[in-house]
Amino acid sequence: MKKLMTIGLAMCMSIVFKSCENPKENVFKESEVLTNIDPTELDDFKGLPVRHRFSTPLEFLEEKQDYASIKALYNMKLETAALRNGRVHNGAQELPSIEIIAGVVENVLSEFPYDDSENSDADDLGFEMIVDDFPTLTHEEIEENMDLIDEYYTQNLDYLVFTQIAEDENL
Repeated sequence: MKKLMTIGLAMCMSIVFKSCENPKENVFKESEVLTNIDPTELDDFKGLPVRHRFSTPLEFLEEKQDYASIKALYNMKLETAALRNGRVHNGAQELPSIEIIAGVVENVLSEFPYDDSENSDADDLGFEMIVDDFPTLTHEEIEENMDLIDEYYTQNLDYLVFTQIAEDENL
């Protein structure tokens, strides 16, 4: 009976010690990840450090975007594409149809943490993408800054979509 109690006590102690080890390991791993981030690789988006992986100029992200600024971007990209291809740009154009915009958005959506109805793990993938792009933010900080983070992705999506439309002669 005494052996049984000793074995039981030893098992309980090992469980307690083992459960105490895991949180320490996780904290170490999290802090290890944070120390491996090179701050020179991060840019600033309205006070949030971001690993900017898109071709969008940071100056574009600093400006408030509206219909007029998107239209100006689109026309600038049309003119640049025309010059590069030896064509003449015919002046200011209206934005393309919603069908054209939606088609390009569908093609590039996988680069953004937005819901993809065909992907059942979209929420997990989206959050992982946000963590990769904003590597110094904690889960709580991401939730607190979700409006700003969404603005970052929306502006990058706008830039990417209208640049692709302007540069594609077939659209």
